[in-house]
Amino acid sequence: MVYLNNMYSPLSFIENGEINNNVVGILSNESTVYPSSNLLVYESTEESYKISKTNSSIFSFMAVFTSTYLLCETLQASNFIEQHDHSQITQNTYAYNLLFVWLITYFFLHFSNISAQKKPNILLYWVFCCIGGLGFALLGEISFLKNIKIVKNWWEYISLAAWGVIVFFTSIISYLCLRECFFSIRNMRWCKNVAKILSVLLLYFFILFLLINGNSKNIVYHVHHAIFAGILSLWFVNWKYKPAMFMHAILMGVTIEGICFYGINEFFLFIVGDSPVPFDIVLIISIIFLIPLLATMNWVY
Repeated sequence: MVYLNNMYSPLSFIENGEINNNVVGILSNESTVYPSSNLLVYESTEESYKISKTNSSIFSFMAVFTSTYLLCETLQASNFIEQHDHSQITQNTYAYNLLFVWLITYFFLHFSNISAQKKPNILLYWVFCCIGGLGFALLGEISFLKNIKIVKNWWEYISLAAWGVIVFFTSIISYLCLRECFFSIRNMRWCKNVAKILSVLLLYFFILFLLINGNSKNIVYHVHHAIFAGILSLWFVNWKYKPAMFMHAILMGVTIEGICFYGINEFFLFIVGDSPVPFDIVLIISIIFLIPLLATMNWVY
């Protein structure tokens, strides 16, 4: 807590019982004026609530993701979703897709390092997460939206009505991304946010390197919606701006829906055959990367 004399006079700090008039300050947070002492008490409110720093918060958000998964599975098994629009629900997929949801959502939640002004409204987050998962699944049942797949020359197969939907949602997401960009620059977090997204993309480039050097033929890329939503959620980490929290919840819901409907294959960005990889190639790649990986591990640790 810092004491300033009345806001109608030049700002002054009281240090060791003496007024220092050589201090310039900006009043941007909560403050209280005490007339009896003619002092302005400035209380900083800049401390952030870190989502991933408390076990109770992690548990609460994992409960949100679990309930969203169960609701998506319920919708998938209903008559609202056509059978050919999702993978068949089996005993294995019903149970183990939840494990994949836990692992992936925990990674995104912890890796994002989300900050908020105060403890977020978990029920409100749950509502938007369910809207993201269930809403995206139902949108996929609209006839002119079924052919939207981000593959090579994907824009050639999109109808005019589908373009209207794409432009509508892209405009909203772009606006929120720009707002989040503004806040991240102001809070000096822009570089960190970009670095997190680039680090995930770098992992996919490493996977592409393994595929190319593993004698993979006819590599085809397919940006599944779960990949796109999961990576984009890393951008909406400043929950002092409420729409960022809503957008993050929607994107996590879309990620969960993707795993629920199609399994872990939703995170396969590059699609290839499943031919065996020769031993000599595996050995050479291991030798090439062993020393750099050990050096990086020692330096980071």
